[in-house]
Amino acid sequence: MAEITQIKILLDEIYTLLLKANETEWAKSIYQIKNEFENSQEDELNVLARKALQMFEGSGSFSDLVLYVNGNPDSKLNDRFNTLRMRLHQELINFIS
Repeated sequence: MAEITQIKILLDEIYTLLLKANETEWAKSIYQIKNEFENSQEDELNVLARKALQMFEGSGSFSDLVLYVNGNPDSKLNDRFNTLRMRLHQELINFIS
């Protein structure tokens, strides 16, 4: 499944950026989601994609996250992060559609 492969690649890239910004809790969550995608049966993937989309919902969610390096927002890092985050969101929606 090419879509799942793309989702896992995006999760890996996001995980790396989160570690650069010392966002360890979000990094753990992303790592866990990636592991679930890797270890789930094909019939479980739709439920998992819906679960992953929940992190984008509500105040203080993954959608609101801004990455800081040494106490300052890093525009280059955030630009890349925003691109990856939007692509992940779209890939998850496409998968469940």
